[in-house]
Amino acid sequence: MKMWNRSFSLFGLIALISSLQIGQSAMAADACIYTNGAITNTANCDTQPDQYTMTVYRVGVCTSRPGTPATGRPADLSMCSIVFENSTGSKVTITDGVGSALSGTFSRPPNGTYTHAYVVIAPQIQIRTQHTFNRTLQAFSSGSGTGTKCWTKDKTVYVDGNDYESSFACGDSVAGLGTFTNKLNSMGGIANYGEEVSNTLAVYLTQLDLSLGTGSATNSMGTIAYLFGISSLSSSATITNNSSSLDVGFKTKTACALGITNNNINEISETAFDIAIRVY
Repeated sequence: MKMWNRSFSLFGLIALISSLQIGQSAMAADACIYTNGAITNTANCDTQPDQYTMTVYRVGVCTSRPGTPATGRPADLSMCSIVFENSTGSKVTITDGVGSALSGTFSRPPNGTYTHAYVVIAPQIQIRTQHTFNRTLQAFSSGSGTGTKCWTKDKTVYVDGNDYESSFACGDSVAGLGTFTNKLNSMGGIANYGEEVSNTLAVYLTQLDLSLGTGSATNSMGTIAYLFGISSLSSSATITNNSSSLDVGFKTKTACALGITNNNINEISETAFDIAIRVY
């Protein structure tokens, strides 16, 4: 049996939680289109942020879909094996498609075929980004400017709190570029702790024991401690005695949502990130 190479490589940005802000903005969007370096879309689109930051606590692989968490009932992970863990969280920043290394304990899963993965991260995401457009856009919030460039500002916003309009600005040159922090106290609306995003993806806001959160309110997290995501793998990963390494990466190629309506922009926020696992 080959020595297990405990490398977690954040190749080109891969991970798990598609549409963390789904429900808040309900912006299922196509990829942004660029012409000569400028975005030409006249409707909502997704693109890669300059910088995307999350805190990762655990990543696991599973031989079948994990059990769904509920109020007072933790997620069933009996079919899963942990491949990465850091009890205090490992901060990962992905800049222009290149991610920083995870710091924590890496473990070899038992031999077998794995069809699903899960991730446990902090219930907040940060992006820092600027984008250029092929025309002048009007920022939604009064006083946030107009111009061919729009960027994030230093601002913390709760999903159930909804002050996104003041988290970005527009102008003909970038001034006051900052980091936008989205605190996930709901998956949209009031006290919504779970979201079946698609047939292959589900995300939940949970307590420390991975049961559903409770007690969140406007600008308050309640008992929410984690964002817990489950995804089926696009192709199964098989671990054998000949397997020497496992790569897990977080990709954010379309992880910045731009809320565009014609010549107006009403949102710049984080969105989709997917998980990829490769066995060597």
